[in-house]
Amino acid sequence: MQKNMQPIIASGVALLSLGLIVVVLLLWGINGYIIQPAFLRLEEKQALEDAGRVRSALDGEIANLGTVAIDWANWDDTYAFAQDQNPDYVQSNYPVPATLSRDSKVDLLAIFDRSGRRLLLGNYHPGVKKQLGLDIFSGSVPPVFALLEPLLKEKKAVAGLLSTNHGLIILSAHHILDSKGRGPSRGVLIMGRFFTPASLAALAKRVQVECDFFMADGGRLSPAEQVLFSRLSSSSTRLRQAFRQGFQYQIYPDIANQPLLLLRSKARGEILTIGKSVARLLNISLFLVSSVLLVCLLIYRVRMKISKESLRDSEERYRTLFANKHTVMLLIDPDTGSIVDANPAACRYYGWSLEALKTMCISDINTLAGDKLSAALELAGSGNCKRFVFKHRKADGSIADVEVYSDPMVINGEVLLYSIIHDITERKEAEKNRIRLERQLRQALKVESLGRMAAAVAHHYNNLLCVVMGNLELTRDILPPSLASATTLAEAMAAAKRASEIGQLMLAYLGQTDAEREPLKLGDVCGQCLSDLRGELPEQVTLDLALSAPDPVVQANSSQICLLVENLVTNACEALGDRSGVISVAVGTLSSDEVSGSHYFPAEFKLPSQSTDYACLEVSDTGRGIEENDIDKIFDPFFSTKFTGRGLGLPLVLGAMKSYGGLVSVESVPDQGSRFRVLLPILALGVQG
Repeated sequence: MQKNMQPIIASGVALLSLGLIVVVLLLWGINGYIIQPAFLRLEEKQALEDAGRVRSALDGEIANLGTVAIDWANWDDTYAFAQDQNPDYVQSNYPVPATLSRDSKVDLLAIFDRSGRRLLLGNYHPGVKKQLGLDIFSGSVPPVFALLEPLLKEKKAVAGLLSTNHGLIILSAHHILDSKGRGPSRGVLIMGRFFTPASLAALAKRVQVECDFFMADGGRLSPAEQVLFSRLSSSSTRLRQAFRQGFQYQIYPDIANQPLLLLRSKARGEILTIGKSVARLLNISLFLVSSVLLVCLLIYRVRMKISKESLRDSEERYRTLFANKHTVMLLIDPDTGSIVDANPAACRYYGWSLEALKTMCISDINTLAGDKLSAALELAGSGNCKRFVFKHRKADGSIADVEVYSDPMVINGEVLLYSIIHDITERKEAEKNRIRLERQLRQALKVESLGRMAAAVAHHYNNLLCVVMGNLELTRDILPPSLASATTLAEAMAAAKRASEIGQLMLAYLGQTDAEREPLKLGDVCGQCLSDLRGELPEQVTLDLALSAPDPVVQANSSQICLLVENLVTNACEALGDRSGVISVAVGTLSSDEVSGSHYFPAEFKLPSQSTDYACLEVSDTGRGIEENDIDKIFDPFFSTKFTGRGLGLPLVLGAMKSYGGLVSVESVPDQGSRFRVLLPILALGVQG
């Protein structure tokens, strides 16, 4: 494993280097194609807003001049002057052009009649402090009038910039009307204001935007700007503008709406500066985050490769172990119960081929019911339980007891149950045999002990009874029958006879009675006995009798059978106690295969290997039942869980069974009742009815 570490680490470092290069290129691309263009668009938008403010300010200058021109053009004195050229009008309102320039910011005033003849003309340039000769007013009909005349035909006022031989000038021209705005027009009034670099500087200061203007023939445009001017001038869009290298350019038209100026406003650069700072900070942050992620990815990748190497080694070891030829192993899907894989030992043990096993589910092998098997799979899959005992079915149909050790295991990324199966059939059979032998040994020891006790009691009884009964007989023969003592002697003789009966009971328990036997219909004998017994039962006890047809015939003594029935019914009645209940008595036949193997007596009795029918007397009750630990003791003499003075009824039943070669089967559940089955060798089946 350590030999493979260096290549893994080297490949991880190479991957990290490549990843960092990709991250740098990616960040460079994001900055160059996303972040900076976005901030550049914001910068351009701000520059466009600033250029709009410059244009709005220039439009405002023209509008202000137009307001003054309207006042003069709609003045009745001006209207009269255009008609009669009264010199008093000029002397009163325009004696010195410098005064009008200083007071009203009007550098030029001209009045023409309707034919274009000049009535008044004067100008004053505030920059050079004198009046200039403007080429636009030369000639008998000045060029400016020819320019404005078609415009004035469409509307009353015209305003805008105009280029002259002395630079730019703002002009505002209006028809001369009366103060109520009525005509007919008596001419045209033109006002102007020189637009100098100083005017532009004042405007830029007012709007707080650094700007400049260029004329196409001014010689101040760079070749690139000349191309831009030409392109924007020929553009058909309403806003002829462009953003180039930190400047916003826009075309400003003259009074005839022809391209005149290229206004240039400088972008502030604040947004781009912020953009560069943000991009730098973002790039550094993303680089650091990406580096950390790449390092984490490298560590994860190295660990994953190490884990894969370990998993590969583990799977190789697992495959070597799974191929074990002696231990039965299965791989099971805990969710579906499907058998995913099986080793050769499993194929031999179950008798199916590997291909057949892979198509099967564990439910095809395990005899548990579906819900119980699902619960066991879930328990094994959770790892809470690892050992199970089941019964498994083989290909030949045989059932084997198995001990399964199952544990979840990840194989090829899938969680499976790795199960090791041990056959414990022989062990369980040996355990059953051991328990049965122990029970038989205990019973044999009890029988032997009781046999010795019975022999000793019988010996002493015989000795004592011989003396007692002999003396009683001698005394009875000597004394006259009329004496009162004769009655006492008779009672003593009766007691001695009862003492002899005790010995007979002991012999009966040991199965050593020699009562005469004859063929009996078991159902008839039981029916006669129960008829006599029914009247002695308490009122709350119900006695049910079920006789099968045909009635089984047994070789037995009717008195012993009646005693047997009486003891079993009495035992059932005492189990009911004071509560009401049902005692059921049934007579029929029962196969040896149906005999419970858990509790039957005597313990040394061996059921035949082949199915054999027995005559069966069954007595069941709904009483309090018998505890599991007490079932093996109920046939012991004088053992009772009821009250003192009981304990010989069931031992006598067992003794009779010993003498007849039969057995007694006991099944009981506490608080639910008990069932006693007496099995006698069947002699024949009686005729039905």
